[in-house]
Amino acid sequence: ARLLAEHGLELDLNGPASALEHAARLAAEVPDLRVVINHLGASGDPRALKPEWREAVRAVAAGPNVFMKVSALVEQVRDADGKAPDDAAFYLPILDHLWDCFGEDRLIYGSNWPVSDRGAPYETVFKIVSDYFGSKGREAAEKYFWRNSLKAYRWIERR
Repeated sequence: ARLLAEHGLELDLNGPASALEHAARLAAEVPDLRVVINHLGASGDPRALKPEWREAVRAVAAGPNVFMKVSALVEQVRDADGKAPDDAAFYLPILDHLWDCFGEDRLIYGSNWPVSDRGAPYETVFKIVSDYFGSKGREAAEKYFWRNSLKAYRWIERR
């Protein structure tokens, strides 16, 4: 992890809530390392969020060098016919908790396409997060959709 930080690289992590605890320790031990948590830290169904997930998200968000990628939102809640709800309100327990913990400066858009097609078409996934982050204002939406990824990944902006 220190080598990644020394070379200006970030660390992307994916795993269950228990992995977030390790990520929180790592982010504290290597404060120059940018850490990106993928797939919501495996939040699960928003109707039954586990306290362990909520606590782990809060702990990892305490590190100012940690970002959360809002991806795999629909894949975790498919019903018997394989489809996920398409109403942004359904996902509010997850999205609101992430917003409360990470704020507008450390949440990053991630479509997870084409895997997301297992739960909903890309247009639906985009509309869910667009509705949510759009309701936070233009600046917050811009940060979510691209500006925060620039901070996390230090990609080169092309014009």
